[in-house]
Amino acid sequence: MPHVAALGDGAVREGGIPELLSVYGGVASGRVVVLGAPGAGKSDAALLTVLRALDHRDTLREGTRRAQCPVPVLLSIVGWDGRGLDDWLAARLADDYRVGRKQAEELIEGGWISLFLDSFDEMAGDLRHAALREIDRAAYRVVIFSRPDEFEAAVADGHLLGAVALELSSVPTADAVAFLRTMPGLAPWQRLITHLENEPDSTLSQTLSTPLILTLLRDAFPPRRITDLDDMLAGRFVSRHEVEEYLLGRLVKIRYRPESSASRPAYEPRKAERWLGYVASRMNKQETYDHGRPASGRTYSLNWRRLHYWASPWPRIAVTALTGALLGASGCVLAYGPGRHIAWDGFRGTEFGAVYGSIVGISFGAGAGALAELRDPVPRWRKRLHVQDAPHRRRFHPATGILVAIAVTVMAIPDITNPVSWTVAIAAGLLTGALAGFAATRIPAAPGWTGWSRWRGLHSWPVLAPASLAGTCVALSFWQDNGTPDRGLPIGIVSMLTVGIVGVVVVAARPASLADPVTDPYTSWRQDRNFALVTGTIFGFCISLALGVNQVIGATSEGAAADGPDWGTLPFIVIGFGLPFAYAGGMAISDHWRTSLLFLQLRLRGDFPLLGMRFLKDAYDHRIFRAEGASYQFRHALLQDKLARDQEHAPPL
Repeated sequence: MPHVAALGDGAVREGGIPELLSVYGGVASGRVVVLGAPGAGKSDAALLTVLRALDHRDTLREGTRRAQCPVPVLLSIVGWDGRGLDDWLAARLADDYRVGRKQAEELIEGGWISLFLDSFDEMAGDLRHAALREIDRAAYRVVIFSRPDEFEAAVADGHLLGAVALELSSVPTADAVAFLRTMPGLAPWQRLITHLENEPDSTLSQTLSTPLILTLLRDAFPPRRITDLDDMLAGRFVSRHEVEEYLLGRLVKIRYRPESSASRPAYEPRKAERWLGYVASRMNKQETYDHGRPASGRTYSLNWRRLHYWASPWPRIAVTALTGALLGASGCVLAYGPGRHIAWDGFRGTEFGAVYGSIVGISFGAGAGALAELRDPVPRWRKRLHVQDAPHRRRFHPATGILVAIAVTVMAIPDITNPVSWTVAIAAGLLTGALAGFAATRIPAAPGWTGWSRWRGLHSWPVLAPASLAGTCVALSFWQDNGTPDRGLPIGIVSMLTVGIVGVVVVAARPASLADPVTDPYTSWRQDRNFALVTGTIFGFCISLALGVNQVIGATSEGAAADGPDWGTLPFIVIGFGLPFAYAGGMAISDHWRTSLLFLQLRLRGDFPLLGMRFLKDAYDHRIFRAEGASYQFRHALLQDKLARDQEHAPPL
């Protein structure tokens, strides 16, 4: 790389992050492997090297040299499903950084990035071999971070020719003492420092030789509990494992103890430990499926969008359906009562609206709930149906297609008692939904769009084409029913605007247009909720507006009275039909709602709190979890394993 000396034999034998950067930038093969024991600081070394590489790139002011220096990207390879590394990397860039799939592929092909792969040892054994084969073919620099045993077993077949392998050293006693001297100058810390200096070969001293254990020690003995440090010094530990278990177990208990007798913790320590143990236990035996392929039975990443497989989906679908029935009944009471909407001759009024709305609402709610359970991520139903792996690049967006198909079908029915009208309307809905689902995958993510600049994408064909087709289909449907274009033309224009507005929402309000799309899990949770609310509301009320306009111009109700359209019924139609449609649209695309219902299930079973995401965020704030993109991870696999073991032997609450 520019301004980095080529690496020769014996050029670097020891050092720190600056030397690691010189290896990364100077090795001709572009392949570096960093090995370390559990707790040796592999993830921290990866992060610090990426930051140092970014600083180095910022110093290159010349355009050509700067272009020759790739942008380092740090990713965990856990979750890789065996497909091509370039395809997986492009998908991760698109999902995590919102750069757009096409743009991500161009960055990879142009050599604009380098890849730092963490957690290589946490993959399944067969996938490690496949990953190394893919890395051999990669045309960009790759740095791998792994435990020694797992990597040596994977590389035995002969991979990564010309690579440089480095090993993270243990923390020298002098460095450990220097770290402890940064602690408050309290007597117990001084006694521990004296112990390390006078007895460097003791079990305790030998254990305090990794970044993980040293930081656990710091966090396990806050100033208010510093006297407990003398108890640890007095303890007779016979192995490193005993010291690790002691510190890991103490960490959780200390984090949830109140600061004083007058303060009250947000969560009772015993319950918090039990809930964390439940999470760890589920993660250790979680069965997931990525693209129809069974993944490892153990996972280190807690993705809130995947938690819905922790309990049966049927209660969630039932709750979604019942909520839809309540909203449908309430809305149709307004639409068929004050709104004077007519289903067909002889069926109208508030009583009919309540019954009819309940039936329609429970149907729409059940459909939305089923759609939410079956869509990505982790489509377990693909395995049961024996569907092969999905294509590397998504060709169709099912949620968009289904929502647009429903909207156009509803708007294109001029006569609910006419089978021909139903046939034409369903055909129009399927055709328009298919085009909308196909077009939704072609809308660019537009990285960096902020403010009003995002509206520049509204003239693109993915918005205009489905809207134009919807308007044409609805106009032809009413023309076919009435025999004249008098009603078909204005209704077609309204329908075109309706689907067009839905397309506007997809482009302008999607998370990809946010200025800072790389978020923590809790922010991702809130963004999903807000996006579903906005999209569902606009979707539902656009459809209800089209239905209301159809009524007042005399298409479907007695609004076409002799004295002209009755515009006073429009608000009741819009609100009445808007509620169930907005609910169904929002729930169909919301992972937030699905996961919230899961937390309700787990709360009723006593396994987890009702406000589950708030508890997970609190655990992150207490440094029990760390964040990797939009997923949580336990601070270390050792902590996850200990909590899972404790959960198995814990008595009932």
